[in-house]
Amino acid sequence: MLGPTRDTLHFLIVDDDESDIEFVEHALRRIGSSAKVSSVDNGFDALRFLRRESPFEHVDAVDVVLLDISMPRMSGHEVLARIRGDAKLAALPVVMFTSSASDRDVDRAYESEASSYVVKPIDVGEFRAAIESIHSYWSQHCSLPPAS
Repeated sequence: MLGPTRDTLHFLIVDDDESDIEFVEHALRRIGSSAKVSSVDNGFDALRFLRRESPFEHVDAVDVVLLDISMPRMSGHEVLARIRGDAKLAALPVVMFTSSASDRDVDRAYESEASSYVVKPIDVGEFRAAIESIHSYWSQHCSLPPAS
């Protein structure tokens, strides 16, 4: 069998906004998901986490990344490019989950092989619905590559 079974996904949230991270975690709990959620607040830690480098040597493999674009030190676009440039991570699903609705950001994300691009809704109910849809899509409708 390829990838995780239903509801066992491990999401890595890469976002410097703590409230957005909490909203994602709350939305997943609300739907009764047993998905594991980890988070980091910058791109450098995201890459260390995904590669299981210090201090993340003992973390579980990630199934799907939720990646914000606007972060200090390294943008989500740069993180995506590095993920796609790493042979061990290149197939990892990366959802750009960001507040930017800019056509330029959308185009750049897809040119860099983002798996999908979702604009973070401002309304709490719509935000929750977006997370539920992301979870449903990746846990029930896709065959994921084995976690590395």
